[in-house]
Amino acid sequence: MAAVNFNVSIDEKDYLQAKAFFAALNTDLESVFKEFLAQAVEYDRVPDFIQAAHNAETLESMQEMEDIISGRIPAKRYDSVEEMNAALDAEDDEI
Repeated sequence: MAAVNFNVSIDEKDYLQAKAFFAALNTDLESVFKEFLAQAVEYDRVPDFIQAAHNAETLESMQEMEDIISGRIPAKRYDSVEEMNAALDAEDDEI
């Protein structure tokens, strides 16, 4: 299938914010737009892409989870529920 290029003009501020937003989700505007069009054609309607926006703390936690799963950072281990709760309480006190 032949590829087609086209341009979309949007406000620079919106572009930069959207680019940063999708980068935080490990994707880019081009991929999101392609997926939007693919779903519109497949389902013959405008896709429902409305999701709750994640704040910075949630995004940081999601990244930490991915880092633990991939082995980039070690998982915390506890010998008891009490030890885990004490560690969580200590983290709350730091905030």
